[in-house]
Amino acid sequence: MKEEYTTGEFARLCKLSKKTLFYYDRIDLIKPIRVDENGYRFYQLYQCDQISTIKLFQEIGLSLKEIKAIFRQQDLSLKSAILHTQKAALADKIEELIDMKVMLDFLTARFDHFQEIGTDQLYEEIVSEDEQYKVFDKSGESVSVNYLNYGYQYGVLFQRDDLPKGEEIPRHSYVFQRAKEEEANFIKPKGVYLSKLYLLRNEEIMTCIPKFLQMIDLSKTEGPLYHEDYCSEVAGYPDKFVIKLSMKKK
Repeated sequence: MKEEYTTGEFARLCKLSKKTLFYYDRIDLIKPIRVDENGYRFYQLYQCDQISTIKLFQEIGLSLKEIKAIFRQQDLSLKSAILHTQKAALADKIEELIDMKVMLDFLTARFDHFQEIGTDQLYEEIVSEDEQYKVFDKSGESVSVNYLNYGYQYGVLFQRDDLPKGEEIPRHSYVFQRAKEEEANFIKPKGVYLSKLYLLRNEEIMTCIPKFLQMIDLSKTEGPLYHEDYCSEVAGYPDKFVIKLSMKKK
């Protein structure tokens, strides 16, 4: 094993540029172990760990100035506190990334399904697990929901007693939001749901309810009617929303 590495060799070993090493030297962050009479810099293998630590700290958002301060901190208890603080910050970031992936998975699955099903057919949807919702009572208010303000994780829920007769547009409703179990006050039970997708303007998004109810046998369903934006922003239809209606089969 080599005891010393030139700047070029060390840069390749650590997967960074020579220019970066020169900069680290200039700001006294990582310095070569020696410089010969011709000005050539040399590094040792253990300094790779220092480079890896710098990269780690940069990935979690620290500046080179902050990293240098940590390296130079002589108070071990203070250095430990700094490391634990960064560890907690990283844990929060990981949670954010997990939430982002869950949202992306959610949107991808919906858009793929929309491409497959389209808006022309009534279909059966299998909900394999209970879904946790937080429900807000909006009874007596207008139900012309603007999904630009609500989004994919929200929808409108109509109890069976409030469903319209004929061509009426329902007024009594609840807004639901998908929620974590500890925040939920309503469960959408797993099972088979009769569902249909519609492509509508915002002022039309409740007009699909009477048409949907005429397509199904209400006596063979149970529970409320679910009305939600499905994948409008991803679908990208100008001034229109992809709306999904669904009811659980008995």
